[in-house]
Amino acid sequence: MLRLLFFLLLCIPFHCQAQSLTLKSQTTTKTFSSDTYFDFIFGDRDSECCSTNITGTINRIFADSIQVRINDISLDNKDLEFMMTLKGNIYDQNFMYTLPKSELLFLRGYKSKKNRKWTKNLETISSILILSGVVTLANSYDLEEGSFRGSVLASGGLQLGAAILILVSSRKKGYKLYNDEWSF
Repeated sequence: MLRLLFFLLLCIPFHCQAQSLTLKSQTTTKTFSSDTYFDFIFGDRDSECCSTNITGTINRIFADSIQVRINDISLDNKDLEFMMTLKGNIYDQNFMYTLPKSELLFLRGYKSKKNRKWTKNLETISSILILSGVVTLANSYDLEEGSFRGSVLASGGLQLGAAILILVSSRKKGYKLYNDEWSF
């Protein structure tokens, strides 16, 4: 009996329960796990002048607010034409910020920080492919009819098609919380 009690006492510190975030709409429910990496946009619902863009993970969820462990933060004020971005080792310093749920305008979840970076890189690659495809198509009109014009047109079309395919496959769904589409 003493051994069983000792074993249970050893297991208690390793048993922790993480919080998950659940969003609900009229027809569906979306649940994010505790290790999800998020892009948040906080701001005033009435005016679009000021917003705070935060990337990080959720530390705690309270009844009226969310505590976020911040990796990057960007403050934007359109009235004053002011923008400030903090990047770097904020995440390593364990910087927490508590924000009200009522000011959360937009939310996008990623599996990890690496997955978010990969998605952003795919968007950049597809933008470059779109630009090069348009340039290739424009250059095809400089070629004479009998030369490689058909293959250059096909190359430009393939570049545009690949770019659109990459862009569509890399897009993550975002959740708008300001039009009462989604709620906690």
